[in-house]
Amino acid sequence: MIHNIKNSNNFCRFTPSLSVAVKPVAYIRLHEIIIPTLIIISDQDHPFNKQAAETLHIRIERSSKVTMQDCGHLPFVEAPQEFNQVVLDFLSQRIESF
Repeated sequence: MIHNIKNSNNFCRFTPSLSVAVKPVAYIRLHEIIIPTLIIISDQDHPFNKQAAETLHIRIERSSKVTMQDCGHLPFVEAPQEFNQVVLDFLSQRIESF
């Protein structure tokens, strides 16, 4: 797998390979996450990432999922103020619950 990284033309193939290699172990343990977890996805992100976010949300019992509008894969770059507000709102709710 590492040899694929050395050739920059193959870098796009590395991430899916890594995902397949790591996913089974991580997937079966997601239910062990017991702390509140924020999952942020964008409406214009790749369908694979949207599905991954949905899977995380389903498997992590105390998760919150927010879908940001009019953004692609990098909402913290494309809409930093909105992104920061989503994070602040999530953290504020957690602080209030203590």
